[in-house]
Amino acid sequence: MKKLLLIIGLCTIILAIIFWRQVKRAQGIVTTAEVAPLISFENYPLPILSSDPLRGNPGAPLTLVIFADLGDAASKKILRTLAAFVDAHPSDARLAWKDLPKSQLFSPANLAPHVAAWCAGAQGKFWQYADQLAARPTKAGAKALRELAAALKLNLTEWQQCLSSGTMEPGIDAGASLAAALGLKNPPALFANNKRVRVDQAVDLEQMLMSLIAK
Repeated sequence: MKKLLLIIGLCTIILAIIFWRQVKRAQGIVTTAEVAPLISFENYPLPILSSDPLRGNPGAPLTLVIFADLGDAASKKILRTLAAFVDAHPSDARLAWKDLPKSQLFSPANLAPHVAAWCAGAQGKFWQYADQLAARPTKAGAKALRELAAALKLNLTEWQQCLSSGTMEPGIDAGASLAAALGLKNPPALFANNKRVRVDQAVDLEQMLMSLIAK
């Protein structure tokens, strides 16, 4: 009996030593999270369609493509930065717009501001309308969308008819479909000369864009 207890005791001590060594070894392991580069090395196929709203010099060496939601705060913030940058450097950069209405959990994505902007675009004022939406701290309802159209002196009858015609939805869907094909789930998503820019990692997006046109 004493021998059995002795054997059990020795086994317990040995197991304890092994466990202690494993713990110390685990504590010495340092893991480093892999951080994706700010600008991807991979090129993405991003067709610029003749129907896509463009801002800046059509022949600019730097092409920025933004997938955004006109009702989303993060999208509106980056859109303000990009618009200001392109306006300040019109010969060096151009901005192409792609719609990516944010998916909702229990309701369809809000297309209203997108349709409103495209209908403003039918009268040559897409970017002016988008700028006004981007400047709003809150989401714009039907009344606010109409007030923005009036402030831009759009032909409200034509604009209202455009809203109800359904002619702008295919263009909006095209942007969302391209985003899905690229694996983009939520806006905003930014590309610079077909390379993905990790906007969530950019401490100073404007400075990063400056470095691209300085090359």
